[in-house]
Amino acid sequence: MKKKLLVLLGFIAGTLLLFFYLNTDSLHEKLVKSSNEINELTPIKLDRFTTLENTDIEGKTMIYNYKISKVNAADIDITTFCATATDELIKRDCKNEELSELLNDGIKFKHAYRDESGTPIATIKLDKSDCFGK
Repeated sequence: MKKKLLVLLGFIAGTLLLFFYLNTDSLHEKLVKSSNEINELTPIKLDRFTTLENTDIEGKTMIYNYKISKVNAADIDITTFCATATDELIKRDCKNEELSELLNDGIKFKHAYRDESGTPIATIKLDKSDCFGK
């Protein structure tokens, strides 16, 4: 399952990179195209609890919208969830060459988590400063 997730994340990163560097459209248009490409693949089950539902764009920010199944937002220790998820996202995104290049170019990532009923759990934002020195 982990290998499948890494392959999928590599594909997503590659898709983003292709649109940024091989296309002459504006940055916003490139983000929109990348988001649309990813959305054609969604929903994507990432693990037994987490599903990437879709992506969206706000300015220079790519937003990943996740659904966490089998839990209610009220039952989650938000501090622990955010700390754990942030650490994992930083490890993954900052060490991924394609994603770190995008971060260096000023692209930001926002990971928004909701429970099955749609109640927000947490939103984690990553930008270039999160990878600096990591």
